[in-house]
Amino acid sequence: MLSIYSQCPQGIELETFEALKNYVLNHRAPGGFLTAVFSNDLMEAVLRANLDARFALPQLCEYIFHHCPSACRGSAEAVEAWASVPNKNQQALYLVS
Repeated sequence: MLSIYSQCPQGIELETFEALKNYVLNHRAPGGFLTAVFSNDLMEAVLRANLDARFALPQLCEYIFHHCPSACRGSAEAVEAWASVPNKNQQALYLVS
């Protein structure tokens, strides 16, 4: 199940992918750019992205949509709720296929 998180997808910076994994698997709040992406805040995501992240935004959104739990994305409230799970070492038990 965790194999989808073992290799960084083409076009996405390794640092961004590691932060994504930390958020999804360990419920650790991501930085401003990924928080905006997971919150569906396009304007904020573009403003916080570095140049490489801006170019990778479509690939990143597609990856999140297809491989990350729906409970961890969609709104600022969903991101806050996901990041506030008490057991920070708990791994995601379900994934969107």
